[in-house]
Amino acid sequence: MRSSLVALVISALLCPLLPACTSESPTRTTGTLEPFLFHHIKTYEMVLEQLDETDTEFAANHYNVFIGFPQVPYVYEVNPRILVLSYQTLRANSGDDFGPTCDDDTLCAEAWASARGCDHEDFFLHYKINVNYTMTFGSDGITRLVRVPGWDPTRPPGDPTASAESEDEARVWGIWSPEQRWANVADSCWRHWRTERVVGAMRRNGRDVDGILLDGIAAQLTTMDYIKLNKTHEYWEETIDENFTLIDDRYGYVQFLGDYFDEYFGEEKILMANAEATWYLASEAANASRLQSNFEWVLVESGVRYDPDNPGVPGCCYEANYDNLMILYNLAQSGTKILFGGVDISDSERGTLFGLATFYLMNHENMYYGRNVPTAEGLWWFDAVAYDIGPPSGEPYEWATGTDPSSPPNEFHIVARDYVHALVLVKFRNQLSLDFGESSATAHALDKFYRPLQMDGSLGDSTSVVTLRNNEAAILIPTYNVGNW
Repeated sequence: MRSSLVALVISALLCPLLPACTSESPTRTTGTLEPFLFHHIKTYEMVLEQLDETDTEFAANHYNVFIGFPQVPYVYEVNPRILVLSYQTLRANSGDDFGPTCDDDTLCAEAWASARGCDHEDFFLHYKINVNYTMTFGSDGITRLVRVPGWDPTRPPGDPTASAESEDEARVWGIWSPEQRWANVADSCWRHWRTERVVGAMRRNGRDVDGILLDGIAAQLTTMDYIKLNKTHEYWEETIDENFTLIDDRYGYVQFLGDYFDEYFGEEKILMANAEATWYLASEAANASRLQSNFEWVLVESGVRYDPDNPGVPGCCYEANYDNLMILYNLAQSGTKILFGGVDISDSERGTLFGLATFYLMNHENMYYGRNVPTAEGLWWFDAVAYDIGPPSGEPYEWATGTDPSSPPNEFHIVARDYVHALVLVKFRNQLSLDFGESSATAHALDKFYRPLQMDGSLGDSTSVVTLRNNEAAILIPTYNVGNW
C-alpha cells in the first residue's frame, strides 16, 4: 500500500477556512469559487473528452478530483490542489490502437510489437472453439447475436467446432463496443506496451497528472461466464469462479503498473479501480477483497437509481440498498478513498436529490460525490451540492419504518443522518416493491419546522411534515438556522 501518498493526499484535501466555503450556491456561469472548495462535501467529475478553457476553469473551481482530459497544466494553474487522473480501460483493446486507424506510429500495437520481437496477436484472448452469445453493447444499446469462430491449428481443416481460418478471427469481443476485443493481460509484451500507452496519457504538455482510473478491473464472475472466457486458448476449460486465473492476472498487472510508475515517475501515483456497481462489493466477497487489497482509491460507478421510465427489477445492479451503502461507508472509515456516483440517470429533481441525500448518509472525509458514469456530454453540476449543511453530527440511523402502502406487507425504511445545519432523510423501497409513485407515499411529522433544499440551491416553504415516496429523499434545513451561520 502506498501510505506516503495517502498521507499527502489527505493533507492536501483538507478544506481550509476560506470565505469561499459558504452556504452560497455557485452558478454554472460564475467560475469565481476559490479552491479548495466546500467545507461539507468533496466532489469529482469524469468526462471523456478534451475540455476547453472555460470548462477547465469551471472544473478546477468545483471538483476536488477530475478524471478525464482537461487542459493540462491550465487546470493546475487555476487550482493547484485538484487531483487529475487519466481514464484507462483495462480489459479490452481499443480498435484505435491497431491497424490503419492508429495514429501513433511508435505505440501502435503492430509496430511496437514488431520492433521488440513480440507478436501483437498475443495481446488478445482467442476462442479455441466456435461460440455464440447475445450481447447488448453499452455504446448503442442494441442487442445482437455475436458469433465468433474458434481457432485451433491442431484440428483437421474444416472442423465445424473451430472454423476460424486465422487467429485474429477468433478474438474475444469486448463488452461495450463492437470495435473492442478482450485484452490478454497476462502477456508480458502486452503489459509493457499497454503501460507505455498509459504513461503517455499521463504525461501531457510537460505536466504529469496525479494517477489513473483503471476501468474494467473488477472481476465480476457473472460477466466472465457470459463471455465464455473458459472457452479461450488462454484459459481453456478453467472453472469460472473466485479462483479463475484471469482474476489473478488482472491484479498482477496492477502490481506491475504500480512498480513501473514508481520507477518511471520517481514518485507514487494514484491507482484507482472502478468497482462498478455497489452490489459487486457486497455480493462477490472474495474478489471484492482482492480489489480492496490492491487499491486505496475506488470509484463506485453507479450508486443509486431512480428512473420512473425504467425502474429495473428487485436487486437491480445499479440501485444500492442501505446495507450495500454501509459497506462503502465502512470502507471509507477504514481508509479507502471512495468516489461515489450519485447523479441519477433520470435527470429529475427528485432523483438527483435522492442521490445527493444518499451520499450524505455516508459522507466522510474519504468520500467524494459525483457523476455515476463516464460521459462525453460535458460537465454536470447543480447548485444544491454547494449549499453548506455543515459537517455530520452523528451516524446514520433508522428514522422511521412501516408498511409500504403500495405493496403490503412489504416494509419501507427511512434512514436519517443529522448534520450541523440539516436533517437528511432517505426513504428506501423494499427490494420486493417496484412502486415509486404516489401510492407509496407516507407522511411523517417533524420535530420542528424545516425548509427543504431544492436542486437549484434554494429552499422551499417551511413545513413540519415531510411526505416521501419510495426511493425519495429530503434534505431539510431548520427554519431557525437559515442564514444564521
